[in-house]
Amino acid sequence: MQDTPEQPVSGQQAVSAAEFVRNFARLREVALQHPVMISHHGRVSHVLTSIEDFCRAQAAPCAGTPGDESPTALFDLADWLDDAVLACNHNERIVYANRVAAALFRVRVPHDGGTSLRLALPAFYDSLLEVNFRHTLNSREPTTADLPSPFTPGNWLNFRCVPLRDCTVMAIRDITDEVQHLRLADVKKAMFDALALNGTIGCARLNVRGAMERVDDTFCNWVGVAQDKLLGVPLLNLIDRSDRARFHEGMERVLSGTGSLRTVVRLLPNRSGVLAVDCAMVQLQGTYGAEGAVTVFTRDGGPVEVQASGSQ
Repeated sequence: MQDTPEQPVSGQQAVSAAEFVRNFARLREVALQHPVMISHHGRVSHVLTSIEDFCRAQAAPCAGTPGDESPTALFDLADWLDDAVLACNHNERIVYANRVAAALFRVRVPHDGGTSLRLALPAFYDSLLEVNFRHTLNSREPTTADLPSPFTPGNWLNFRCVPLRDCTVMAIRDITDEVQHLRLADVKKAMFDALALNGTIGCARLNVRGAMERVDDTFCNWVGVAQDKLLGVPLLNLIDRSDRARFHEGMERVLSGTGSLRTVVRLLPNRSGVLAVDCAMVQLQGTYGAEGAVTVFTRDGGPVEVQASGSQ
């Protein structure tokens, strides 16, 4: 019994090897219009196409294949990156520079095979960037480092260097803002630690509602309450009632960003009496707006007498 002839297949469909044998004459005609894929046990293994299509495919290798001789064929994506990307050949000639590198370093790659890296970026040589570049150039091992910029004094660069076929590719990104942010963060922590060691200065960080988010050991010792018990507690709760209304008004001005506060208030320690301290408070500004306030308390460099508490 002869099988019913099948309908013409599209280029996205596949016929089984058995169907191909049974309907070879028809499928040969179909292949003149578009390729016919042939499957074996459900997996495509061969393609039947015309000689014209086959010759065209042979004459146009895909980008990135060993047959592609264009030195910039793999760098189309680099023009979409925010890093400055430079590619050099073994003679240290720049064969590619993306739009960021062209803007930052004024590098223009001519059509005659590249420009000298030494002539284009003289400051690059005798710098730590050259050391990392030369390591990758000679060993073909990738390198990554955060380094001082040889182009702009005081700036920092993230430098990545990788081998790519016959080229050595450098990606350079300015990280000055990130480095300065980290260094400023270290300064803030060191200052906070130094204040804690002083013993006569207490610090508290308040959120936008006036509750304590961070307090140092000195302040905890003054009020006689452990740190974990103070977190989340409104600072106003530790102010003597006779000073509370005045302190609350000043704190609201600070938190709203309309002023700062410098006053003498009496704290209520976890014992009898009160503790007079000099209080200074300023608003804490974050990246996206106000994040609360920072409060510093001092005891004038020496012991302060515990005064009688006001009305409770």
